Amino acid sequence: MWFKYPLIILLFFVLAIFQASFLPHFSIFGIAPDLVFIAFFTLIFFEKPHHYYEGVFFTITAGSILDLFSTSRFGAAIGTLFLLYFITKTMVYFLKESRHQFPIFYFFPIFLISFILYVMIQRGLTGFYDGRFFLNQQMLIALVYNTIIALLVFYLYPAKSPKQLKLL
Repeated sequence: MWFKYPLIILLFFVLAIFQASFLPHFSIFGIAPDLVFIAFFTLIFFEKPHHYYEGVFFTITAGSILDLFSTSRFGAAIGTLFLLYFITKTMVYFLKESRHQFPIFYFFPIFLISFILYVMIQRGLTGFYDGRFFLNQQMLIALVYNTIIALLVFYLYPAKSPKQLKLL
């Protein structure tokens, strides 16, 4: 399974190039989806229990790629994604303990919380967050746009979940 890791690096890199070059043409009110974050979140959400080294690899790889395409200081996205990784894994652990039958019931709220935290931290690090009320029209559009794409990725992800929709 060693070839999985170069493929993950290539996936994040291709998604970042696609996100930076092609997706701005399909923006809604200037908002384009963040495919690298969506791929990162999906990979850590479906990470096998006790395989935390994979999550650390996903975090470093996605953060490095986001930092390469960002105007903020190098390491800001890596630190943000590490924080979100630990928060997400904690929430997934406690929600899976409550034994929900369908993973969508904890994918959706955890994605919303993680995406809001991600955008707040990134805006705070780049200086765009001025302390006023955060959920404005632009943020709500970004939240809806990214959530729709994340839910599509959730249902297309080839995880071994018995309650997940199987399209093929």
